[in-house]
Amino acid sequence: MPLYDILDIDTNTMIVHVEPFVSIGQLTHELNPKGYTLPVVPEMDDLTIGGLINGTGIESSSHKYGLFHEIVTELELLLGDGTVVIATSDNEYSDLFHAIPWSYGTLALLLSAKLKLIPCKNYVKLTYTPHHDKESYIEHNRTLSGEYDNDDSKAKTTTTPMFIETLAFSLNTAVVMSGDFVDVKDIPKGSIKNHIGRWYKPWFYKHVETMLWKNDNNNEPNTEPIVEYIPLRDYYHRHTQSLFWEMELMIPIGNHILFRWFLGWLMPPKVSFLKLSQTEMTRQLVEQTHVAQDFLIPTRNWSHFMDVCDVQFDHIYPVWLCLHDHGPMPGSLVKDPKQPRRKNDNDHEMYIDIGVYGLPRCVHEKREDEFDMKSSMITVLDELVQMDGFQMLYADVFYTRKQFETMFDHEDYRKLRIKYKANDGAFKEVYDKMSVIL
Repeated sequence: MPLYDILDIDTNTMIVHVEPFVSIGQLTHELNPKGYTLPVVPEMDDLTIGGLINGTGIESSSHKYGLFHEIVTELELLLGDGTVVIATSDNEYSDLFHAIPWSYGTLALLLSAKLKLIPCKNYVKLTYTPHHDKESYIEHNRTLSGEYDNDDSKAKTTTTPMFIETLAFSLNTAVVMSGDFVDVKDIPKGSIKNHIGRWYKPWFYKHVETMLWKNDNNNEPNTEPIVEYIPLRDYYHRHTQSLFWEMELMIPIGNHILFRWFLGWLMPPKVSFLKLSQTEMTRQLVEQTHVAQDFLIPTRNWSHFMDVCDVQFDHIYPVWLCLHDHGPMPGSLVKDPKQPRRKNDNDHEMYIDIGVYGLPRCVHEKREDEFDMKSSMITVLDELVQMDGFQMLYADVFYTRKQFETMFDHEDYRKLRIKYKANDGAFKEVYDKMSVIL
């Protein structure tokens, strides 16, 4: 029986109970009109709760609330021997509860989950701040996130916004976006209201890029913040229409005003359809030239890792930059933070997700033979491990099993597979479920 129902919304306890195939789109449609939302709402409509819990999810509120699993309060799980258990952070199955994230369905089968709710308003006040120096936009992010609060060496305190996101358009140019909930009645008269979710609107990243310059010739840098008010659901799904910037590769004219006006309502095509319609030749070409990776590293190593990606991936831009508060995950594959930066923060450390999606410049310029995907990926991953980072596992894995285990901690994970009877043929190990390219 398909498990795609929202089972209960309890506004007294601020908990929503859902089955694993409920999508983010379903939830925002149901919750937002009632004045509620999830603390972390990953971007794409079609992402499922089960996928986000068993894998991971991140969004522009993750600097406050962490990755998606941090908003989970209870899991209903089917074990390898057929037993159904309820796991929470403090009951007899707490070890399993903490290990499910990043396990990719290799410890138990998720039957339902309870998630935290928070109140929301119907608009987001979004401030775009352009930067023309790498260290400037990195420092702006770290300050906004509250990373330096209570740090005597920095002596900074800030009011942390609900949302922080950055798009880098080159190594040294980026737009930092910070946002907070606001009621429509509180929007000042004469302010810019931008319904970015309408079919005819420019792709969001193209709109953001215009903030960098004072004129259309891109020769006079803008440094002044710009404020817009965006409907909440439009904000949550701001990158959906263009699949971040991947649609430009598939439909180069997709952002043209005529295409948007007459055919924009068709966008985006379903990702599952794109995969289904892919030929073997196209798949091999994508595998050899197209980068789609998310790298999560401590912010203390952000600047250097940007340099690495810039060189190894031959200037792929835009790059998505999203902070997240990374805390200990006992029993999971993900290693604990190495150098907590803040006092009294329970060993948490601020991380940055560096999302690299697209084609290297040499591929755009028809010099494909100059790019060696495997060599570049191995170099980047080796640097990532040295910097206490890890990659998201929706993407292709270029490591051998032995190398993979230098990035992810398998010791406690394997003990739990034995304890909960997941290793008797019922569930594969994580590495065996990945798309591995060697």
